[in-house]
Amino acid sequence: MRVRVMDLKKYTLEDLLLAAMKSEIESHAVYTSIATQVKNGLLKDKFKFLAQEEKKTPSVHRTGVQGKVSQEKNHDSRDNTRATPLPPHA
Repeated sequence: MRVRVMDLKKYTLEDLLLAAMKSEIESHAVYTSIATQVKNGLLKDKFKFLAQEEKKTPSVHRTGVQGKVSQEKNHDSRDNTRATPLPPHA
């Protein structure tokens, strides 16, 4: 199996964060929908838990990283085409 590698350098930090937030919002909706449909109580509780976890993370991104995105934009407002480098992996 061949793994396709994306070149993330062409995306800004803001683009990547918005995509992550959108994915988490969509995941919340999917988990909530599944939780209402399953009959097994254990699975129902698990999907409710996952939905709540997904609901928490977008606000963390908005509050914790929004300032960094704004700083990056303001740092060099003359060149809006410059890709913002990703932070190093922890």
